[in-house]
Amino acid sequence: MRTRALALVVAVVAVVGPAAMPFRAAAAAGGNLRVLVLSGKPAWVSGPEALVAVVVPTAADLGTVRVADGVRDVTSQLARGRLPALLHGVRVPQHIGLSPSSHALVGLVRLTPGTHTLRATLPSGRTSEAHITDYDDSGPMFAGPRVMPWFCIDKPSATNRPSCRVPTHYAYYYLPASSAGVGNHPSVGAPPSSDQFVSYNPQDPPSPDSVAHTTTDEGVRVPYIIRVETGIIDRDTYQIGVLATPGQAYTPWSSPVAWNHKVDVEIGGDCRPWHDQAKGLSVFDAHALGRGFAVVTGALDVLGNNCNPVVAAEALAMIKSRLVDEYGVIRYTIGEGCSGGSIILNAMTSNYPGLVDGALLMCSFPDIWQVVQQAEDCHLLDRVFDAHSGTWSTTKQDAVTGFLEPTTCRGFFDGAQGSVSTKVPDYAQSLLDPGRAASCTSQQDPAWVYDPSTNPGGVRCTLQDYQVAIWGHRPRSVWTAAERSAGAGFANRPFDNVGVQYGLAALNRHQISVAEFLSLNREVGGLSIDWNHTGARSVADPGALSVGYRTGQILDPHAQAAVPIIDLRGHDNEEIHLDIDSYVERARLKAATGGHRNQALWFELGEDAQDPTVTAQAFNQLDDWLANVESDRTGRTLAAEVAADRPATAGDQCWLAGLHILSWDQCRRMFAHGTDPRIAAGGPLQDNVMKCRLRRVTKSAYAATFSATQWEQLNAIFPSGVCDYSRPSVGASRSVTWHSFG
Repeated sequence: MRTRALALVVAVVAVVGPAAMPFRAAAAAGGNLRVLVLSGKPAWVSGPEALVAVVVPTAADLGTVRVADGVRDVTSQLARGRLPALLHGVRVPQHIGLSPSSHALVGLVRLTPGTHTLRATLPSGRTSEAHITDYDDSGPMFAGPRVMPWFCIDKPSATNRPSCRVPTHYAYYYLPASSAGVGNHPSVGAPPSSDQFVSYNPQDPPSPDSVAHTTTDEGVRVPYIIRVETGIIDRDTYQIGVLATPGQAYTPWSSPVAWNHKVDVEIGGDCRPWHDQAKGLSVFDAHALGRGFAVVTGALDVLGNNCNPVVAAEALAMIKSRLVDEYGVIRYTIGEGCSGGSIILNAMTSNYPGLVDGALLMCSFPDIWQVVQQAEDCHLLDRVFDAHSGTWSTTKQDAVTGFLEPTTCRGFFDGAQGSVSTKVPDYAQSLLDPGRAASCTSQQDPAWVYDPSTNPGGVRCTLQDYQVAIWGHRPRSVWTAAERSAGAGFANRPFDNVGVQYGLAALNRHQISVAEFLSLNREVGGLSIDWNHTGARSVADPGALSVGYRTGQILDPHAQAAVPIIDLRGHDNEEIHLDIDSYVERARLKAATGGHRNQALWFELGEDAQDPTVTAQAFNQLDDWLANVESDRTGRTLAAEVAADRPATAGDQCWLAGLHILSWDQCRRMFAHGTDPRIAAGGPLQDNVMKCRLRRVTKSAYAATFSATQWEQLNAIFPSGVCDYSRPSVGASRSVTWHSFG
């Protein structure tokens, strides 16, 4: 039975508004009469209906309450007696004045896209209302104009279908009793493999003794059978998986008995400006499902299917709204993702707080534009290194880039064509080359892709053009010939390297000579808007920087203080998922919030984080952390509760050759890390300066000695000055949350 008193979902609601956030929507008017929207933030409701509770004074007769949507009477869509089941296992904050014994009507109110005012009226004339904005679940909602063209899976040639909608499909799967890892409580040992699930046919079910059982974290023991819903939301596929009984019908007030009202969101990696409908990750997370979680995935919540974290947040908001309307209110949501998945999670927890209440980051990055900066710096530096291979040994290259291995730049960041995969030969080209069709689509030689000569108005396969709803268009004053031919500006690009002294740290450590330092910075140059090398440095487009910081595209984690985070990383200094990024994120947290008590670093030996036992422990610790906050009744701020309620066993720690080490000082000594080209050029550990402010060159900034001629050369290379990293980036500001681009 679910007997534990639970509170986080609604406690968070009162501060930052997660998906069980509806309690925040209580109307102020009407005293004890209140209309609560339970499906999501009232300003961002999606789908054809919304879960609503109308709470009335105990002296009032529920049969005399009338509820209207404008002039439309919707009273018949609500009923008494549903609240106890709806709130089973969920604790509501006292100031809301709602409990399972409250006098209330509950129901799913049918809506059409647009604004609505739900008004409850008592016979005395007293009223209370809630204002809702409903959106079609094909989108868009807050992410702005949609990417076009968009190719549906079932009809790849239909470029302008608005929704790619297909009928929603339900299927059942079970874990065989013979599967490894079952029979124990899910918190003990490694979980069963997720590829062991087998299709379950309710019309011809397997024998009961061939089906495994699981005991949830609420002590409910059931056959290990899950219901998987597959459908289309926001033009792409999604899935919801949950322990269920075949043939049983569910409503928000009649939830699956084994569902613990918690959600695990599986978020995927990579980064591509993709124009094809795709598939999300599998919902068959045996560990989370076995504990009683509903597992949610969406194709748009895979950065390799959609390299736009704002769209990813919008899609998750819609999927969770559907889950609430089908199964009931949510206690809290855990998000887990590696690589590009961590970028999405950082964006959600910082820019759209409440969508995810706790984050399990793996092989993490702070944001995609830091990756762009690293990749393009590698591309520019490699060009110089290759032109003077006799001068630039791999040791000197590493000293300049800050990386510990040359494979970092030469692999994913700036590898040879096809060296990584057919889809992503290297991120430097894949993210900023507008004519690389393979970045955009699986179609062969699509005629709709940009070519500066033959198709200047075509689709540009760059990250910023894919995210043009965020960045806006370049002003006419900077248009190229191709833009003039197209009659429109391309998307603003925030990449900039004016004033960057590449190799500064190496020079001051005497790892490269003054002559090499000068030659490098003279030749490195920049990239045109069409990804061609230029002798001049790259200049960020007007307006791009302020947009990037204000909307959180450059991670500003001030809202993350209220989010428990475990950063689980496989020790890596060879490819791009580098240890330094965990410290970058911690430095940004400390700068934004004054501390990092909400973040725990867990390091393993080996690339990525692959030990299923350690991953399961991290998931369980995060779950316990959220449960502690959920039960916290001290009245502190959510951020203070998160800091105070971290389990003692969830602090910084590492694993090495089977040894579990709890001393973080010892972990840091064993897991050495490098930096990256901007930090090695004198930038801050936060690694969040997209365009530096400039200062004049001064000899005191260098540990090396310049001749008079060399000093003249330095001033000629940097006529406007060099980066002054003691000041914040040009355009930097605190980000705003729940920004709409529509």
